[in-house]
Formats: sequence, structure tokens, C-alpha cells
Amino acid sequence: MSGSPDPRAAISRMMQGYAISQSLSAVARLGVADVMPPGEPVPAADIAARVGADEGALYRVMRVLAAEGVFSEGPRHTFTLTQVGELLRDDTDGTERYTAIWNGEQMYPVWGHLVEAVRKGTPMAERVWGKSYFDHLAERPEEAEIFNRVMQGGAASRGASALSELDWSSVRTVVDVGGGTGGMLLGLLDREPHLRGILFDLPHVADQARAAIAAAGLEDRCEFVGGSFFDAVPADGDLYLLAGILNDWDDADAARILQVCRRATRDGARLVVVQPMVPDGDEPHPAKVTDVHMLAVLGSRMQSEGELRGLLAATGFRAQRTIEGVGGVAVEAVTA
Repeated sequence: MSGSPDPRAAISRMMQGYAISQSLSAVARLGVADVMPPGEPVPAADIAARVGADEGALYRVMRVLAAEGVFSEGPRHTFTLTQVGELLRDDTDGTERYTAIWNGEQMYPVWGHLVEAVRKGTPMAERVWGKSYFDHLAERPEEAEIFNRVMQGGAASRGASALSELDWSSVRTVVDVGGGTGGMLLGLLDREPHLRGILFDLPHVADQARAAIAAAGLEDRCEFVGGSFFDAVPADGDLYLLAGILNDWDDADAARILQVCRRATRDGARLVVVQPMVPDGDEPHPAKVTDVHMLAVLGSRMQSEGELRGLLAATGFRAQRTIEGVGGVAVEAVTA
């Protein structure tokens, strides 16, 4: 059929996907975008000198990414940062720099064991690290810092898109369950000055979380509380926020987290779950790829909206409405 993609070219491109993600990870780790003023052509030699890389090798990697729209290649081996490439800058709101590093350095080794994960239906974290991913992070502060920056950056900004559509006028205290170093909560408190926040996560992130709260100038309105959401969460919040949490666990553990939250909530309290949802049909969607990622790394899965609503109903909540955001969906529920 005229105009149809060549099947061999199509599958070849799919097979080379890892080369794109690893190239992104490399330039993100080197800080290439940070030494390129937006809109200004920069010779590859200058970029290489600024980031401490081999000129010829860096040029070849940037050429690959120019074909993907991250850079624009000009004459005499010059490159200009595009709007896509600006997302790799440290100073971009919702930066994706650390997500690129995280995918290339921490997640990539796990994907090498996908066949085994598919055969067994179990995660491959222990195969790579000898322990669960979160236990591994607890022992590796540098890697945990990258993960926390992922949560602070692009992941938080995508969730914020959905949260901005909620009515916060009747809310006084928000409990961010598993909120890491506060990437989402601190932005919410800045936008809604009447709110008070409780940032709840494992104790090992306490120092970073409190530093982030102080840096945001929110020490008088936000506190960090350490603990496990499998045991207990702070009580008597007006709204409980679970952003990108339930999809880190299988359905049984996700239900346990919701049950713990339900025990902490008074009647009439609200709960908001923010995460990507797997849509029906065979159209491309990032959540479908993330779902396999969850299988390989954590043994968890992404839910569809219907599946999430079922989990909520089974654990004492009633879903009220769904809000579509950029890269994430918010499901607002109340205690049943």
C-alpha cells in the first residue's frame, strides 16, 4: 500500500530505541544542555570543551539526537538547543534531565532481564541489585538523589497539571503520602497560600526533604514526618495525596496503602490519586510502556481508570471525578 511505512525500517527503528535513550542519558549526565544558551548555535568543539568530552564522540551522539529533535544541527558541526532539548536543562521548570539519567543508569540494567521477568511474572530488581529497588536506594544516597530529582522534576510537574484543576478552597491540611522531597507538595503550597502541608515518606529522605522545604521558604507551613505508608500515615488531614505511589506496587500492596490511608481519614475527607492511567485500545501511550517498566523493576503495574476505581471502592473510598492533566490523571475520591 502506497504511503505505508516499510516494515523492515519500522522494526529496525524500534530495535534501536535503546540507543536513543542511552544517548539522552549521556548528554544529560554530561550537562550538555546547560552549556548551550537556548537559540544560539554552538560549535561541537566548544560544547565538548565545556563538559569535558571528546569532541568527535560527542558530535556523533549529538547528531543522533538532532535527528530526534533534541538539537538542531547547523553548518560546520554547530548545534542549537531546541525546545525539546531545553527540557534537559537544570534550570527548566519540570526538568527531565534527571529522568534521562535515571533511565539510562538505573533502569537500563533491569530491562536486560525482561525475558526472565515475562517468563516468571516477577521483577528483576533482585537479579540486578540483590534486593528490592527501594531497599537498594536506601543504601545508595547518590542514586537516591537522582530518583528524588526525578520525582521533583518532570514527574511532579506533570502531576501538577491535574492538581491545578481541583478546588482547594475547603482544604486546610494536605498530607502528601510518599511525597519524597516534596516536588509536588511544595509547588501546591506555593500556589495555594492558605494550605498547610505534611510531607510523609521514609525517614532516610528526611534531610533532603527538610532542606527542600527550607529552600522553598515554607518551614512555617510544611513539616516532614517519617514513616512507612504500610504501617500508618498522619491522621486528620483534609486531603490525602497519593501521587505516583499506587502504581509502584501490586494490587494487594496498593490496597494495603489505601486501607492505611482510610484508617487515618475522618469521614468526609478527600483522597486524590495522581498517576498515568493505561487507556483502552492499541494507540501508543506512555503508560503502556511504563506498565512494562513497572513489571520489570518493581513487579507492579499501571492501572486503568476502571481498575483504580475498583481498588478505591474496595478500600472504603468512593471515586467522584477524574481530571485529565498533561501526562497524568487525577482521580478524586471521598471516604465512603
